[in-house]
Amino acid sequence: MAEITLNLTLFDSSSHSFEQFLALLASEQGNYGATLSETDRVILPFQRLIFEETLLSVDFPSLDKHGTNTGPLPSAAVRNEVHLVLKWLQESKGVKKLIKLTVSDSKINPHPEEAMEAAIKHLDVEHLDWRRLDLSIDTILEAAENVRELHLYSSGSRAVIGHWLGEDGVRRLSKASYP
Repeated sequence: MAEITLNLTLFDSSSHSFEQFLALLASEQGNYGATLSETDRVILPFQRLIFEETLLSVDFPSLDKHGTNTGPLPSAAVRNEVHLVLKWLQESKGVKKLIKLTVSDSKINPHPEEAMEAAIKHLDVEHLDWRRLDLSIDTILEAAENVRELHLYSSGSRAVIGHWLGEDGVRRLSKASYP
């Protein structure tokens, strides 16, 4: 039986390591195999998972609890957790569409908008709830042009709110519906 959801929020508990999950996932994709023990490389539990082409939901844990969140990342470092997982779903598991994507991004070191685009560009995402402040509508149009429902989070910047509500804002999301 194929899976229709991927709920990674269990990594919000201290008993599960999101970083170890990412390392195993990267190893399966051939990226970080040398960092894992021989036992981990043999097990690779994710190889047995089968997913439908369309997933009802993919939910990420709070990224404030994982990775480097004590200060700004070094200039060369870029968050890539979401990209790694979604790339694995696309390339290794054949997923093409997400009905709902929920990402609780880090408030201190959020994914750059370019990384968000790369993560979702080749997936058809209908409902996007990427908890990142002041997201540009241009990013959404570039990465998820078929989005029907979009959650936006504001820092209170009038310029950003003006962008969202202006002619070049959410009105350009042709498939979105408004309550």
